Amino acid sequence: QQLRYREQQQRQQQFQHREQQKQQQPPQQMPRRQPQMLRSPSPALEASNAVVEFLKDAGLSTYAPALLECGFDDFDTLVEIEDSDLQELGMPAYQAMRLKRRLQDLVQNGASQAEELDTSSVVVTFLAGAGLERYASALLGSGFDDMESLVLIDEQDLRDLGIMRGHGLKLKKRLREYEEGRAAEVYPPPSSATWHSQQQEFGLQQQQQQQRQQQ
Repeated sequence: QQLRYREQQQRQQQFQHREQQKQQQPPQQMPRRQPQMLRSPSPALEASNAVVEFLKDAGLSTYAPALLECGFDDFDTLVEIEDSDLQELGMPAYQAMRLKRRLQDLVQNGASQAEELDTSSVVVTFLAGAGLERYASALLGSGFDDMESLVLIDEQDLRDLGIMRGHGLKLKKRLREYEEGRAAEVYPPPSSATWHSQQQEFGLQQQQQQQRQQQ
């Protein structure tokens, strides 16, 4: 019995000793989680690039950042993409086939529309120069059949016609350049010869006025 009593005493002392050590130790602080830095979106994606919208419609939006970073940021370069490029991007074969098929449909639709359009129309010529001839039929059918009406197109018209955001921005930019060029033709800056002749004429008028005052 004495042995048992001593063992109980020892266990109790050991337990108390451990408790005292725990109390003496400073409380452990949980490590604070560092706030996660949000990645800034790509400028090309923020600008609603037409390629991004095309990939969204095709269900391939996950590959948009990689394609844009590799320089496939417009349709002229995207339609020239090769199988080796798609493999380097890690695109599975079935998705690569879907992308190629969508691009082929896009090229064929643009070509068929171009054949049916009246190439003598100034609007068609303007859109072809901007690479936007695919929208010529829709614009002409909605009454935008001359430049006077086309320069008045607004954002609501672009949405109603189904013009993608990136293409709409491109069209508005080309229209501003067209208006600036037309204004320069209507009000051309005076040439150096014209300026000198105007100065001479002004000088003669000043001399004649001084002579009259002296008389």
